[in-house]
Amino acid sequence: MPDIGTALAELSPVWIYAVAALAAGLASVALPGWFVPGQTAAVAAGALAGAGQANFGWLVCWVAAGATSGCQVGYWIGSVIRRRRPNWRPHGRLAPWWDYATDRLRRRPVGAVMVGRWNAALRACLPNAAGVAGTGAARFFGWNSLACVIWAGVVTGAGLAIHHAVRFAQLGLSAASALALLIVIWVLWFGYRRWRQTLPPDNPNPFQPAAR
Repeated sequence: MPDIGTALAELSPVWIYAVAALAAGLASVALPGWFVPGQTAAVAAGALAGAGQANFGWLVCWVAAGATSGCQVGYWIGSVIRRRRPNWRPHGRLAPWWDYATDRLRRRPVGAVMVGRWNAALRACLPNAAGVAGTGAARFFGWNSLACVIWAGVVTGAGLAIHHAVRFAQLGLSAASALALLIVIWVLWFGYRRWRQTLPPDNPNPFQPAAR
């Protein structure tokens, strides 16, 4: 049975793009977004792109498209809720995040869309809240698309950087090991030279018997 490393090495780029885009989309819709690790999936996909398993540019495009599509679905759901139940809000621990999102969207919609993308809880409920708050569809789509593109580039780039950091760490560890070996050899050689200097002059070579 192949291990996970072998399975990832044989993974098709199309699957990497699809899974990362799907996770980013689900993470942008309330309810599934509070449980789907969309950002973690994007970082992991970026690391796979760094390993040569996928094209980084295409990956950014797929993740941004998935996140934008998920946000549009969330916005549409919020618009439906606004028409049918204008005063609807979630209950429990999610209620404060919902209230904060709708308040920010009414006061500063552009800032709320651009900043909310970076918070996991707001990222999930903000598109729905934008629909409920009555944020203009074209305005939300434009600024949200920009936020998704920036977010996709940063999080997948973080995965790419992590992969290269691991490679540099491995190279650094190899260089440190080689340097340590050289230091040990030098210490042994220096100790041997000092020991040779302490031998009696009539028997400079300890491995040969003294002359009689």
